[in-house]
Amino acid sequence: MTTMLRLGDVEVGRIGLGTNRLKNTPENVAFIRDAVEAGVSHIDTAYLYTRGESEETIGAALNPIPEGVIVATKGGYKRGEGRPEVLRSQIEESLRRLRTEAIPLYYLHRVDPQTPLEASLGVIAEYRDRGRIRHVGISDLDRWVAATVGALKYG
Repeated sequence: MTTMLRLGDVEVGRIGLGTNRLKNTPENVAFIRDAVEAGVSHIDTAYLYTRGESEETIGAALNPIPEGVIVATKGGYKRGEGRPEVLRSQIEESLRRLRTEAIPLYYLHRVDPQTPLEASLGVIAEYRDRGRIRHVGISDLDRWVAATVGALKYG
């Protein structure tokens, strides 16, 4: 089994560090730095994790984000958060908390049943096109949405 995967033009570790409950403390800042120094190249976070403290911790530890490290964050978790104005706000806040000009990997956390998928992805594409998001993903897809997205991409 390979330990690395290719994400566009970057190789990333098959196993990443999840930071769902990571609070912004000096110990956790040191933990993130130590993890990267030990070879962790994929760190997962989200706009909503610990009310933003996870992103703040990563931003404090990795400013700037080292070459070859993929920090992945997500937005649009709750109903209504897929709306363009909400996603824009969440992306801007994630950029600020991560202390970066560009997010290496940004996921739509969930497909919002109240917002057309094209509208949500359109906002993310705007940020990608401006160089503020490098790679794009979608998290937590149900089978129908996965089949629909697959049909759009490959059909």
